[in-house]
Amino acid sequence: MKNHQSESSSNAAHAIIAIVILLGGGYYLYSTKGASAATSANSNLETTVAGGGDADSAAIGADVLALLGQINSLKIDSNFFVGSSSLSSAYQSLVDFSQPIPIENVGRPNPFTQVSGMNQASVPTAKK
Repeated sequence: MKNHQSESSSNAAHAIIAIVILLGGGYYLYSTKGASAATSANSNLETTVAGGGDADSAAIGADVLALLGQINSLKIDSNFFVGSSSLSSAYQSLVDFSQPIPIENVGRPNPFTQVSGMNQASVPTAKK
């Protein structure tokens, strides 16, 4: 019976040691990966601030300019809103269901000032 208990405690000890080693290795990999990512981010920032750039940022800039050119080339046909087509009649038949927002009291300009008509003795004060 003792032999079985010592064997199970030995297995538990091995399992705990293995878990500690795995956690330590994971922490090491995580911390070195984070440090290298921070270093590369700083170098990219320094390159950008210094006026330099790389091919990736130039490609992204070209993509943005191409999209901007496509947006600028869009033309909206105003006959859709006022014309005699079935689409314009469908647009004109739309109903506005918006609700007006009621005006509410704003409150006091300074909520921390003494309220008129209140007795000063009824206001609790902090003891020093």
